[in-house]
Amino acid sequence: MKTLARSAYIAGVEKNRAGREEERSRKELFTQCEQLGLERFCFATTNAKHEAMRLEVEVLTPERDSIDVKLLRELVDEETFLRVVSAAKKAVEEQAGKEIAVKATVSGTGTRNVFVRPAK
Repeated sequence: MKTLARSAYIAGVEKNRAGREEERSRKELFTQCEQLGLERFCFATTNAKHEAMRLEVEVLTPERDSIDVKLLRELVDEETFLRVVSAAKKAVEEQAGKEIAVKATVSGTGTRNVFVRPAK
């Protein structure tokens, strides 16, 4: 038990450190891409195991769905509304049904950011 607890703790600390590093790197990459007016580029590199790979970097403003809470309030009873009012879209589907979630969903754009993924 102690070994598992220690292992979970160490893994959590490492995950948090890696998350902070990833966030810092992504923020700096985004800033530099914006300053240079660079929307997309690919390059050859290696992964953590030193295997050759290509990465694609792209600055995007992703599409995002959200719930129109005023419309949702009109579509469901008060008890259901109170259960889902601060819930994610999936929870709205679970609580009020997919048809209601679709009717109450409004599409928009997310926050512009940089995305890095293996190139095809």
